[in-house]
Amino acid sequence: MEATSNSSELPSDPSMGVRLALHILFLVILAAISVLGVVGNGLVIWVTGFRMPQNVTKVWFLHLAVADFTFSALLPINIASLASGHWPFGRWLCKLYHVFTMLNMFTSVFLLTLVSLDRCVCILQPLWARKHRTPGRLALMATGAWGLAAAFSSPYLLYRQIFTDPWTGFMYCYNNYNLWAEGVGSGPSEGAVRRYKAHVALNFVVGFAGPLLLICGCSGLSVARLRAGKQSLRSNRPFQVLVAVVTAFFCCWLPLHLVTIWELEGNLANREHPWLRDLATPAFVLASANSCLNPVLYSWVGQNFRRHLPCSVTSALKQALEEDYKGSGNSDPEALELQESRCPRAGPPGLLP
Repeated sequence: MEATSNSSELPSDPSMGVRLALHILFLVILAAISVLGVVGNGLVIWVTGFRMPQNVTKVWFLHLAVADFTFSALLPINIASLASGHWPFGRWLCKLYHVFTMLNMFTSVFLLTLVSLDRCVCILQPLWARKHRTPGRLALMATGAWGLAAAFSSPYLLYRQIFTDPWTGFMYCYNNYNLWAEGVGSGPSEGAVRRYKAHVALNFVVGFAGPLLLICGCSGLSVARLRAGKQSLRSNRPFQVLVAVVTAFFCCWLPLHLVTIWELEGNLANREHPWLRDLATPAFVLASANSCLNPVLYSWVGQNFRRHLPCSVTSALKQALEEDYKGSGNSDPEALELQESRCPRAGPPGLLP
């Protein structure tokens, strides 16, 4: 997205000191997000991949963690670019970095949509779900989400280009929709404008608004069924985890989508919005923060996380993730009450049982 492109040097104005302080603050926050995202999602990958029994629920946790881990691991590239004020990594890394950034966004939103559909089916048709909901089929669906996300991310291989400033020699990574130099000297061509509009619209509809409507629909049906069965939503811990993760995703990514749409409107009307430059970086920081939130949400919303924490962080996370499996594995929606998990007694603190 446009917010991931590089800004020029901070302008000289009376508020330059404040802007510089905020710029440094955002860099520090992004660095912390990268570290927390790599550690937290790496922990989820370790727990789901090696410490949990084979079950259907771990498929979603594992694939979401891999997407967020990849984003967090690549984030230092953007941090270095923002810190230097230009793009020092060359043409192909300009393309590949932004492909992987959008791959993370699309994969996350597609997986969250599948999780919502999966949860809805488990609540509305529990007997059918028990028979047909297998780890192999869910893994195939998750792989399909990755493939679909790769298809929607691939345009960045074309659009991301390098511009070299003839005065400073600095390179800048940006979206160029005028791929074949159409209408050079007379402004952007109609084809470039169409591609620009289509690209922004596709990212917003497919990567945000469409999945949001599907998830809200699934959540509404699930809530109605649970209430019809006289089950308290407070006791349905897997549903709470899903709501927390989905809410975090859309709250984190909404500002970046809005900034991109406003930028499109300004460019098409040939109007500059100076405030957009001030909003672009914090919007990207907020979107990046989503990559490290999910492990926290898995654990904190988990029923006994704080009680398990003294035993081991990995044990606590394992218990929290297993709560969702215990809650979703029952055929009766009224049996989704989560079971208490006991703290492992074997082994010293800090080691998995």
